[in-house]
Amino acid sequence: ILAGIVVTTVPIAAGYAFGRLVLKIHPVYLLGGITGSMTSGASLSVVTKAANSSLPSLGYTGAYAFANVLLTVAGSIILYF
Repeated sequence: ILAGIVVTTVPIAAGYAFGRLVLKIHPVYLLGGITGSMTSGASLSVVTKAANSSLPSLGYTGAYAFANVLLTVAGSIILYF
């Protein structure tokens, strides 16, 4: 259970820290992008409601499309090896 918690939270925290500290992305767009990379529509709903705006959707769309392509390619690569 602990490994599952670590595997889930570390990439999200690292992505948020990199986006804020290095890329200087506004938190609203960044959280939308992180939810898109997780391909989680439910998370987008929570972030949109918390931001009281639809701006997180702008970060969500590109990350969601990229994540879906990456998941498909990664699945094929894993099956190959």
